Amino acid sequence: MHPGGVPVRLFQRMIRWLWLFVMGVSVLAASSHAMLRVDDLRCEHEGDPRGIGETQPRLSWKLRSDAPGAMQTAFAIRAASVPGMLEHGAADLWDSGKIASDASVLVPWAGRPLASRDEVFWQVRVWDREDQPSAWSEVASFELGL
Repeated sequence: MHPGGVPVRLFQRMIRWLWLFVMGVSVLAASSHAMLRVDDLRCEHEGDPRGIGETQPRLSWKLRSDAPGAMQTAFAIRAASVPGMLEHGAADLWDSGKIASDASVLVPWAGRPLASRDEVFWQVRVWDREDQPSAWSEVASFELGL
């Protein structure tokens, strides 16, 4: 018997289950913190620029993660002429689908051809080493000049 009146084997099992529970919670907490997040969306090095002179602008974003060594292995971009479309998962200007790439700086526009004064609303999601997708980023925008 253990000094508290509990049989030794039962006490050992309780300790083992407690240890497994704590380790499981720790693993879940670590994996939820390790997810990549996308922010600071840029078009031609600027946040939400107006009057840009490029009909094929280049897009960039930053990755955020609490996990050391976290990296992007793929990305997807979707763009729409109306911001509300993106909230519903629709994209009338560009839906890249998942692209296997670690690129996040100056990614060239590959959507529908853009014209003078077109306004574009866009967002990005990325995948990590375990092929887990991030949430979609906040919506950013840009507008072409005359």
